[in-house]
Amino acid sequence: MEQSAPTPTLLVIDDDLSLLPFLVDMLSVMTNYRIVTARDGVEGLVAYAEHRPQCVIVDMKMPELDGAQFVRALRGDPSTLNTPIIMLTAMGSADDHFLGLAAGVDHYLVKPVEPEVLVEAIEHALALSDAERLRRLHELAEGAEDAGSLESARGMSLGGEQTQAGEEQ
Repeated sequence: MEQSAPTPTLLVIDDDLSLLPFLVDMLSVMTNYRIVTARDGVEGLVAYAEHRPQCVIVDMKMPELDGAQFVRALRGDPSTLNTPIIMLTAMGSADDHFLGLAAGVDHYLVKPVEPEVLVEAIEHALALSDAERLRRLHELAEGAEDAGSLESARGMSLGGEQTQAGEEQ
């Protein structure tokens, strides 16, 4: 008899207590993931250590530890470096988008987002190989370094191609 794979765990971190239950309900209906939540980056790090999720959705602007700091903490640890991360935030400027990508997220989505777009981003992030994720992060770092300024570098996506400011990936 074949054993089925364990249900993947998704960690959702957001300080908006009216949005968090909605995200949990929506993801529970649209996916088969086990959903774990946290209300800020510090709680998120604790929940991550406890549950070792296969993917993280994190807001940018939160108390204690913001989303970019949370992402840099995961990307800075070799044991969590390859965790798929999606930033879901109300912060939609080109500079915010660049800062999220520069922190190391796989996808940067601006609220409100269509549920299908969020699920597609989760599936895409989960499908990226560790080698592809590292390649994309290195290309972003090299592109920002070569560009020499935030103004010229903010149009770079994780894949290294130029995008229009604010354009979704």
